[in-house]
Amino acid sequence: MSLIEVNHISKYFYQKRKHLFSKREKIVAVDNVSFKVEKGQIVGIVGESGSGKTTIGKMLIKLIPPSEGQIFYDGIEITNLSHNDFRSYCKEIQMVFQNPFSSLNPRMDIRTQLIESIILGTPERRLRELLFTSWYQGREKYSRWESRLNELLYQVNLNPEILSHYPHQISGGEARRIGLARILAINPKVLILDEPVASLDLSIKSNIIRLLLQLKETHQLTYIWISHDLYLLNQIADQILVMFNGKLVEIYQPTDQKRDIIIHHPYTHKLLADSARIADDYCIWKPFPQRNGESDVPERETTFREGCIYHAFCQLYKQNNQPEVCKNLSPTLNVNGEQYVACHFMEHLE
Repeated sequence: MSLIEVNHISKYFYQKRKHLFSKREKIVAVDNVSFKVEKGQIVGIVGESGSGKTTIGKMLIKLIPPSEGQIFYDGIEITNLSHNDFRSYCKEIQMVFQNPFSSLNPRMDIRTQLIESIILGTPERRLRELLFTSWYQGREKYSRWESRLNELLYQVNLNPEILSHYPHQISGGEARRIGLARILAINPKVLILDEPVASLDLSIKSNIIRLLLQLKETHQLTYIWISHDLYLLNQIADQILVMFNGKLVEIYQPTDQKRDIIIHHPYTHKLLADSARIADDYCIWKPFPQRNGESDVPERETTFREGCIYHAFCQLYKQNNQPEVCKNLSPTLNVNGEQYVACHFMEHLE
């Protein structure tokens, strides 16, 4: 049994009416996506902005409900959980958001915010309520929490001096580490990482990546890693989901030998071509030739829900004289070894 199983989930949002009698325009954020996550895996979700990656993460933590489909966690469907089961579920699956400061209270110092997380992680309900009451009434002293605070800071490589600081006094890298420490205090089993190293300097980025991989091993965590960086995910992930405009266009597993990248879908070609850190020793790919001076990255003017979601931007579609099947029929995820590729031209893919 898979730890997480997502079956045909979709998420729709509706714009405000332009006038009283107009229809509300439906925006498809996630369109019929299915995948599985095994215990202990790192599953990467990659795609450009607006492809539905973060929306999937929010549905997994029940921050927003899916419009269609089902999500199973450890064999249990999470849509209609009881209050107690929902509290337990929230402890077991946590999300690290892209903006680390969004989860920190600007009016509370780091010490207080970590103590709140420690109390939330207390398994016994009556003890947890007693600790909260004592803490907010001022009867609990800092000394009770010092050993646990120091342990959490040690795990994320931070100095205890940061406990007296407020969020505006710490850097982005430190804020991410504090966010990880707060989550570790709850003892989760699954972490959803939404661009965990975005907008960080290269040296800090590498330190955060090493820290996350170290925490995964020491705490036996399962990661769902959301990123724009396909090259990074090919080095660390066990399985990669490629998304475009809310659709899942490819699922593949990077090979073990030198983590070589075997690309099948045209959009995955584009993602690698856009990466500034492609190493020839670690990837095997051939870009599609440009035709008559055209760019191999076409402008994205509109969203097509009929036919292949990527056909208006696909060089294979142009090279094959724009066949009607791409316009009218949405491709399914075809099995090719350990890969699942949504393309009508499987025989032309390399």
